[in-house]
Formats: sequence, structure tokens, C-alpha cells
Amino acid sequence: MNNYKKLSDVELVAHLKNGDRNAFTAIYDRYWGVLFLHARKMLGNDEDSREIVEEVLIYLWNNIDEIHITSDLSTYLYSSARHEILNIIKRSDLKEKCLQSLMRFEVQDSDLNDEINTRELTVHIEASVERLPEEMQEEFESGCKVNLSHKLTSEKRNSSENTIKKNKE
Repeated sequence: MNNYKKLSDVELVAHLKNGDRNAFTAIYDRYWGVLFLHARKMLGNDEDSREIVEEVLIYLWNNIDEIHITSDLSTYLYSSARHEILNIIKRSDLKEKCLQSLMRFEVQDSDLNDEINTRELTVHIEASVERLPEEMQEEFESGCKVNLSHKLTSEKRNSSENTIKKNKE
């Protein structure tokens, strides 16, 4: 294994293409730490950073025959990690946007439900008031809709204040 540490990235990739596990271990040991630090710097999250590095290195191992590294290995690995980091950021931004949208919808939905309930209640109250005798309807109109006090309603109706209170109960 010591001999692999001395090999260049190009030589390690050539050995890796031949299925050499020791070459993969050397690449893993060489790049895991720096890729992790790069990911953690971008994400601020150890768990996601570890996952990204593992995914990048496992992808390299599993797909080495299809991968065409046009520059050097470190550039390829950093680019792959950056791509995964951006995907996580996009997903978390999208998740945050969805949560914010859902919260706005819930507030709007709550306001809409309150408005509908108020309308239904108003229709129900008006229907109930229409079934009252005319004198009580007038007392309701003046006392509740216009917000006149018992005293003002009684003065307007030429009734006692106690009668108005009793009718409202």
C-alpha cells in the first residue's frame, strides 16, 4: 500500500481502471479529507458533507470505465463534489420555498375560512332576526348593527332600558 501513496493521480486512475482496490484506497485516503472540508465549508453540515464525499468516491469506483477524466483527478473530484453540493443546496432551497408557500397558504386558507364562517354566521343571524317580531327586529338593528347602547335604544323606542335589555337576552 505504501507504494500506492507515491503514485501520481494518473497512475492511480490507470490502476483503478484495472479494478485495483488498493488504487481506490489510495485515492480515498488522498482526497477524502480535502473533499470533506470543501463540502463542509459550503454546507456547514458534517453529515451532508460526509455523504457527498462518499457518493463522489463510490461513483468513481463504480463508474471508472465510463468516466473520462480530461484534466487531473483532483479537478474531477472537486467538480463532482461541487455538483452534489449544489444539488443539496437546490433541494434545501426548494424545500424552504415549499414550506414558506405552504405556510402562506395555510394563513390565507385560515383567513378565507374565517371570512366564509363570518358570512355564513351573518346570513344565519339575519335569517333569525327576520323571524323576530318587528319591534324586536328594530331593537336588534339599532342595538347590534348600529351599536347603540341600551339607553339610546330605549330613548329612541320610547321604552324602558330594562325592556330593551330583556329583549336582547
